[in-house]
Amino acid sequence: IKEWEYENFLKNIKGYKLVLIHGPDRGKVNEKSNEIYKSLNQILQGPIEKIEANPEELNTSKSYLHELLYQKSFFSSLIVIKINLDLIKIDKEFITILETIDLKRSNFIILESEYLKRSSTILSLFKKENFFALITCYQDTNNKNTILKYAKHYSLSLDEVSLNHLSESFGNDSMITKSELKKLALYANGKSIDFNTVLYAIGDNSIIGLNNLSDSIGIEN
Repeated sequence: IKEWEYENFLKNIKGYKLVLIHGPDRGKVNEKSNEIYKSLNQILQGPIEKIEANPEELNTSKSYLHELLYQKSFFSSLIVIKINLDLIKIDKEFITILETIDLKRSNFIILESEYLKRSSTILSLFKKENFFALITCYQDTNNKNTILKYAKHYSLSLDEVSLNHLSESFGNDSMITKSELKKLALYANGKSIDFNTVLYAIGDNSIIGLNNLSDSIGIEN
């Protein structure tokens, strides 16, 4: 799924049963996964159950994978199964189960990974199957766009000096960028901020470096 196809893909998400989201930007992987779940919720307009697969059970018993694929719920219109591929062994049996999946009976499966090689068997499988969606999450070469995106999300207004400083301070992982701007928004608390505020609030030695600060103040993720 190319970037320009993504919005249309979300609108037609019911046409798929398996989605593989992978790439070096873990923040984007998480975002895409959440967006897919929200789209399913909006389209189906009914209760959806989300299940995080247990990696230990997946590694020790492939029958567990089969159960996840085909188990049903009396209380939900759909079950979404999330599997972190980085925590399990992707062996021939795992691939075979996906290759022979019964699309009419199967639950919706979201597979996530940060470390798949281009030669990976599972990547090859998703490239050739029409009802399998493959989404690659590359890191942005220009992180200013990512900073501005999350600044807007958290209602932060950044001047050019602050934007340049943050761009130089942050890497290209959108998860880290989002986390840092969330901290800045918490510190600003709806007020205007300047460059000195940015210096004071962001970084390894910042006044709000504790991760649990976001839990104490009600700000949307």
